Amino acid sequence: MNERQKARQAPVKRILISQLGLSLVLGLSLLAFDQIGALSIVLGGLICLLPNAYFAWRLFAVRGARSSRDIAKAFYKGEAGKLLITMVLFALVFSMVKPLNVLALFAGFVAVQMMNWIVPLVWRGPSTGS
Repeated sequence: MNERQKARQAPVKRILISQLGLSLVLGLSLLAFDQIGALSIVLGGLICLLPNAYFAWRLFAVRGARSSRDIAKAFYKGEAGKLLITMVLFALVFSMVKPLNVLALFAGFVAVQMMNWIVPLVWRGPSTGS
């Protein structure tokens, strides 16, 4: 992998790491007060994080693509897979995790989803201008 590819992947890695960190921090901070809520908030965060990681993997798997068609195909496959994985994970959690704090589950999902917008605003990285 060359330096240019690493530079393109760096913001995505920052977002994914931030999403994982937020999930764990929220879960640990709630653990002393509500164990079910803590588990639920972490699961909500993971329901958001795992499909995002899949999408990033699909998108960056297209190395050296010369046609915009290949890049667009990878994007749409990644987005479709992300949506499917999200639905499956929600279904698994709702069917298998008892008891479940639904409010905490969705709060974790939304909080982690917001990292997609917050991290790029806060972390701009090194400037490339003169």
